[in-house]
Amino acid sequence: LNKPVMQVQTVAHHGGVNRVRCMPQRPAIVASWGDSGVVQVWDLAPQLATLMQLTADSMASGGAGVGGGNASSAAAQRVAPRQVFTGHKEEGYALDWSPVVEGRLVTGDNANSIHLWEPAEGGKWAVDKNAPFKGHDSSVEDVQWSPAEKDVFASCSADQHVCIWDCRTRGKPALKVKVHDADVNVMSWNRMANCMLATGADDGSLRIWDLRNFGGGSG
Repeated sequence: LNKPVMQVQTVAHHGGVNRVRCMPQRPAIVASWGDSGVVQVWDLAPQLATLMQLTADSMASGGAGVGGGNASSAAAQRVAPRQVFTGHKEEGYALDWSPVVEGRLVTGDNANSIHLWEPAEGGKWAVDKNAPFKGHDSSVEDVQWSPAEKDVFASCSADQHVCIWDCRTRGKPALKVKVHDADVNVMSWNRMANCMLATGADDGSLRIWDLRNFGGGSG
C-alpha cells in the first residue's frame, strides 16, 4: 500500500509567525501576526488551487504521491500580501476574523492596544492606527468575535481581565472583569451556545463563563 502524502505549498514570511487565521467566509484570505510587529493579509487562492490539483493528480495516479509518507514540499514562494499594517507599536498574538461580518478583523498587541479592520473597496481594509481600543493594562493575548452579534468582541490580557467591547465605542470596554489570578492567554467563544465563554490562564486554570451573569465579580 502507498503511504499517505501531505501536499504543501509554502509562502515566505518576513520574520517569525506568531499567529495565523483564515477568514471563515473566504478561507483563502489569511491574516498573519509577525514577530516584527506587522500584521499582513494574504490571498492564498493560487496556492490552494495548486494543492487541490496536486491532490487530484495524486489520486489519479493511484495515490502514489511524492515522498512516501512525508510531506511533499516545495520551495517557499514570494507572494505580495494584499495589505500590510504597521500601526501596532509592538508585536502581538491576538487575531480574529468576524464570523458575522465578512472581512472584519481585530488584532491586539503587547502594547495593550486593539485595532479594528473594516473591509473597504478594492479588496483592502481601513484601519485607524491612531484610534485603538484601549482598556487593558498589559498585553492583549487573545481576541474573539461574538458568534452572533456583529459589533461585539471580547479580549483577554496578561492583566488577568477579560473585556467585552462594542466596536462602535472605542473609548472604553462595555465590560471589564477579572477572571483569573494569572495572565489570561487564551479564550474561546462557544459557537453553539453564544452566552458561554471559555478562558485559560498561566496558572493552569480553565474557566467557563456564562455571559448572562458575567461581571458579578471584581472588574
